[in-house]
Amino acid sequence: MSKVWRRVWLIIGLVTIIALIVNEFTSNPYAEYRAKVKLETYLNEKYPDRSFEITDGNYNSKKDLYSFTVKDKFGENENYSFEIENGHNYTIVQDRLKESEIDEEVSKRLSIEASNSLKELVEAKIPYVRSVTASVKVPKRSDGIEYASWQPSFESGNTEAAAKILMDFDVSGMDEKDMYAISNQVYTILQQADVNYSTATLTGYKVGGKTGKSTWDYEYKLEFDKNNKPKANRLVVVS
Repeated sequence: MSKVWRRVWLIIGLVTIIALIVNEFTSNPYAEYRAKVKLETYLNEKYPDRSFEITDGNYNSKKDLYSFTVKDKFGENENYSFEIENGHNYTIVQDRLKESEIDEEVSKRLSIEASNSLKELVEAKIPYVRSVTASVKVPKRSDGIEYASWQPSFESGNTEAAAKILMDFDVSGMDEKDMYAISNQVYTILQQADVNYSTATLTGYKVGGKTGKSTWDYEYKLEFDKNNKPKANRLVVVS
């Protein structure tokens, strides 16, 4: 190989290394462009009646996220930050605009009502349920009408009204098959009551499970959603 070609390959190698280092900390223009297009599509679908301007695209190498600043062209003089996960799908992981539109006070009230109602519903058939926590997020209303009390089929016209449910069960003396059976029973109860929920996470605890002490030990976890029954292969046994 001639000296000229050695120099050419050396230069190509150096340029490649520099490009990889730069990409590690700044990503690359094409990836940033795709993330921005994903955000534009998301804004058009989520907020079709509003017009936005997207600025200040930054890449966080540690989190592998793109951050953009979004401004409503014809609305209040406020900026909202959005974070997008880098990768093939470019998932929106943070929407500050949506968060700003949530009615925190009403959401807290509805969450408490949902938690109490769901615990009563499940406890009637599964007495060893220890606790039920439901999270219900609803947007602020501009029509002056207050949200009614939470009901199993509660809807606000916004998908965020679907509850995220967490249930703890006392499974002392039970095994994995019992935990899976409980999950199926809970799924049936929620479906029969037409509960509006997005996900349900069930955890099983035992007294003195792995530690042998008189404390509650976390043993099992299984998650499912309204459209998909619990699956045995998704049952997590905590080691």
